[in-house]
Amino acid sequence: MRRNDFRVRLNCHTEGTLKSVGTIGKLRKVKLREVWEHEAKDFTPWLAANPDVLGDVLGLEIEFTESEKQVGPYAVDVIGQDHTHNTVLIVENQLEKTNHTHLGQLITYAANTDAVTVVWIAKEFTDEHRQAIDYLNELAGGSGKARFYAVQVSAVKIDDSSPAALLELVAQPNETHAVISSAVRDAAESTGKSAIYRELWRKYFAEVQSKDPDLTRYSAPQGTNWQNVNSIKGGWGNIALVIDKERIPRVEIYLFRRDGRHLDLYEYLKNQRKEIEKDFGGPLVWDEQEHLVSRRIMSHRKSPVELENVQTHGQLISWMLGEHQKFKKFIIPRIGQFVDEIDSSL
Repeated sequence: MRRNDFRVRLNCHTEGTLKSVGTIGKLRKVKLREVWEHEAKDFTPWLAANPDVLGDVLGLEIEFTESEKQVGPYAVDVIGQDHTHNTVLIVENQLEKTNHTHLGQLITYAANTDAVTVVWIAKEFTDEHRQAIDYLNELAGGSGKARFYAVQVSAVKIDDSSPAALLELVAQPNETHAVISSAVRDAAESTGKSAIYRELWRKYFAEVQSKDPDLTRYSAPQGTNWQNVNSIKGGWGNIALVIDKERIPRVEIYLFRRDGRHLDLYEYLKNQRKEIEKDFGGPLVWDEQEHLVSRRIMSHRKSPVELENVQTHGQLISWMLGEHQKFKKFIIPRIGQFVDEIDSSL
């Protein structure tokens, strides 16, 4: 039997009996140009439609807003938002081995778009170009002014299946620098509401990492009375934590799209209001003020929070985490169903 032409039958021993669990198929690589013939016409549109694939590899919550965006005489392949760090994100694609031209383009695009999160995707990274990404990250240190990622792309099939993209992270920022820098900023930050909010959201993200790390990839606390914690795939809006002017805390899902289709989504969800509120275990606030283009669905806590009393933060964070989990569990899947229905009708 040839080395690269075999199948394996996996057996396991359960309670003294050998039990066949099926045939494992053969994994094989596919030429990138067989899957995406043209970089700009094929690969970039695929990537722009699948930000979660790249986000999973980077460990970031990202959203793409434009592709082939003009920057002077050049065009940035993909531009968007890194919601984990609340920064501009750009992606440069290359379906070949890395070269100096694309490295230069990457730096030029970053300088002209105010991008902080910079991603270079290529078929193969030379040692010199991987080292160049490491060097740029060393220069940035923990300043938060730039984060460079190198991602290697390939395509694979299992037997005669459809091809699948395989992304591998080969270079990334040094998180040790970031942690130290963040500690220095916290120590230097003046007291006041901004510092209190930033500390509250920092503790919230720490609690998420401890209790439910898959809930969000956001991790950068804001010094404001609101904090985004999830973006909705497809640009439909986001989930946010808010302390209003009366200091009443709430968790909300904010719906907005430039094309106005979020209004149809809101009605779709509102038609399921009874079922949704039953899932939540209580009534929600359905905000549809006519003078606002956006729509919101909110869960309020009845009593105000004493922000300055840090001893109350633990109880507040626990309540917000529970409501955040409900929005992810009971509303986000319904949004996915709505989007699937739209796609199937086209």
